[in-house]
Order: sequence, then structure tokens, then C-alpha cells
Amino acid sequence: MEILFYLKHKHSPESCPVVKGPKEVVKTFGKIVTPEHAKKVGVKVLGMYADAPAHTVGFIIETDNVDKIGAFLSPLLSFGTAETTPISDLAKTKFIIA
Repeated sequence: MEILFYLKHKHSPESCPVVKGPKEVVKTFGKIVTPEHAKKVGVKVLGMYADAPAHTVGFIIETDNVDKIGAFLSPLLSFGTAETTPISDLAKTKFIIA
């Protein structure tokens, strides 16, 4: 069963790959945004978002296995942290009203 997740990655200005130069950007953000990377690790990317001034990026992905989340985020984990939150499509959510 496929589950939706919101992934949030945050890093400090000092650890930002941009500080280290273009090669580091290609190795980290350049890799994670490619369709090949998502396919290789077994996730479907539904959206990618950046708040560059806050050194924060977010992803909405779909996967059937939580271990694939770590594989997807691996290019970013050496220089920041990640939060993983399971989410649901609000339009498809069935609410129980008492």
C-alpha cells in the first residue's frame, strides 16, 4: 500500500552545499531532484519545495516502505537533519463527525 509522506530537510547556512561550491550542489541537491534517483530508491515524488533563505527543503513523496525514505534523503543527510511525517490527501479523507 502506498503512503504519502512530507519530508522536511533543514541545514545550517554554514553547512549549505552552496558554500562548498557547484560540485557539492550537484552531488547533493542535484542528485535528489532527478527522476532517476527517486526511481532507483523506489519512491514517487509528487512535489519538491525550497525555502532557500531558511535553508529548508520539503518533499511530498509516495512510497510503500519507510526504508526507502532514508535512501531517498541520503544525499542530504550528511549536512542536515530530516523530519518525516505521514500525511493524507485532505480531499479524500473521510471524517467521522460525532
